[in-house]
Amino acid sequence: FRQFDDAPPTVGSLGDMLSPEGDSVVFQGRSLHVSTWARRFGFEFDQLKQPYEKLSGGEKARARLASTMLSAPDILILDEPTNDLDIPTLQALEQALSEFSGTLVLVTHDRFMINRLCSSFLGLLGNGRHGLFADYQQWEREVFAGNAQESSIRRSQESEPATEGHESRAGLSREERKEYNRMAQTIEKAEKRVVELQEQLSEASIQSDSGKLEALCAELAELQRDVERLYQRWQELEARA
Repeated sequence: FRQFDDAPPTVGSLGDMLSPEGDSVVFQGRSLHVSTWARRFGFEFDQLKQPYEKLSGGEKARARLASTMLSAPDILILDEPTNDLDIPTLQALEQALSEFSGTLVLVTHDRFMINRLCSSFLGLLGNGRHGLFADYQQWEREVFAGNAQESSIRRSQESEPATEGHESRAGLSREERKEYNRMAQTIEKAEKRVVELQEQLSEASIQSDSGKLEALCAELAELQRDVERLYQRWQELEARA
């Protein structure tokens, strides 16, 4: 699956791209009408006759994703597949990958996606080390445990008298220490809210209301950015703790 349309397929309409030889497709051994398959990726029936080149960037990404999943590969290797995708395409991507019966190798910064899709995790630990983990949180605990150990060693070294020409690095202020001690709970609360919003997105009442769907998607995107900022802040405080 290619996110960028640097080599667009030589097809006419969206329908030609998904089903060049008829009006049905085969997915996971099941025959589906091409309109049913297209609808799973956010396309309406009348869009099947629309020229591929007239589709928007996000629609082209969804069309390529729909076509790729029909090729029935044994293995999919995806490197940061969520980059620069709109919300509908992200939802279509995750739904398609959750139904994929082959082997999926996923390289991504999207911790929510890997927790929902992946059964094992290969995580980098720094200094050339790596390990297998049950989930993202287990890897994260290992990383922060290692950082805490390094911080302890560093504080021990910095407690020695400073040599001439060097200044000791300042640690956390009282307020920053309070913030640092609450950070794990703050992140856990934010991630729980992310999961709640993702569950709401799958509800039929939300899917059928474009206004509510758009508002919820915007709220989810902003909350996910907040979680990213919280992790960055935690790392900043950890480095100085």
